[in-house]
Amino acid sequence: MTDNMTTAASLEGAGNIERWLAEATPEAAAHLNALAGSTVIKETRKAAKRALYLLRQRGIVPGKGDLPAAIEQPTTAHEEDLRAWASAYDGAGNRLLLLVLKSPDGGASTVAQILANDELGIRDLSLERKRLREIEPLMTQLEERIDGGLAIAEIEPEYARALLDRFRTVNLKRRKTTPAGFVDLLPRIGAPSQTAGSFVQNESGDGGGAADSEVQDPADLFKLTWFEPWFFAAEDVTPWLERWIEASAEIIVSPDQDSEAIQQSIAREAAEGLIAGRLRGLYITRLEESGDILRRRGRETEARQAFFHARALKSDAPIGDIPFAVALAARTLEAAVEMVAAAQRKQAGEAAAAGE
Repeated sequence: MTDNMTTAASLEGAGNIERWLAEATPEAAAHLNALAGSTVIKETRKAAKRALYLLRQRGIVPGKGDLPAAIEQPTTAHEEDLRAWASAYDGAGNRLLLLVLKSPDGGASTVAQILANDELGIRDLSLERKRLREIEPLMTQLEERIDGGLAIAEIEPEYARALLDRFRTVNLKRRKTTPAGFVDLLPRIGAPSQTAGSFVQNESGDGGGAADSEVQDPADLFKLTWFEPWFFAAEDVTPWLERWIEASAEIIVSPDQDSEAIQQSIAREAAEGLIAGRLRGLYITRLEESGDILRRRGRETEARQAFFHARALKSDAPIGDIPFAVALAARTLEAAVEMVAAAQRKQAGEAAAAGE
């Protein structure tokens, strides 16, 4: 895996496949041909072959003298040259990665702040040069914000490489370039030799059992500062919102009716409609890796809560029977109702002001 990832890193650049296709020269075709033959990353190989096919349709083929020289393999970073921190996920699938790369000449280190999203890939990159004596206080300040909603912990360098590889694969699948400077940074970061999942111990020490009764209510999970912002996008629950509002009104007007059961049924239906296929897997990863960060920071009980709900999602149970999924849909619907009410109050206030 190391060879193909480093080869892809040295060839692709920031959007090189698209750029070579736009250049439409024999040299560009040669680069695409070399990339298609040198990487075993399926998505990259397919993209390169497709671009090469489009050029051939236009009569542009690699020239015999245009083949690029042997590709220089980026050096693999040493463990002692890289330190890494990762945050828990927010409700939209974002997380922060911070890398500290020591300077080979003993000067200031490079601090890379990377924002990644599990559905969009690597979204933003900022680079700074800092002395080592400046970095420790910075990381201490970030770690001290754990009770304010930012859970961040130091992780193994190899784990960071695996996470970056996974997020970058999302960029490749979506054919979205990574931020400027990221590919140039890859040789210093190094390529992964393990998967991200191999670093996460997602089971509690007792393997579950009776203690799980303390962590199984999703309402308790969403009370935690790190999971309180977890919602679907408000527009995602629009198909169920009108029925939810009607059920809420019935609770006020007719308390004898089983309106709560109606709302629960609507939330179950919304969960089934929203958490399907790949998204179910993403929520498993979000819960597990967020729990892993909390465990690394000594928050064992909170970590076990996240792991419990991840295990429930991993089961064969229908999504509508999983309390975490139903609770997530219900709290989003409640939030959407509040947003609608706030908008109506604002509109009424503006109308009243206009009539004065």
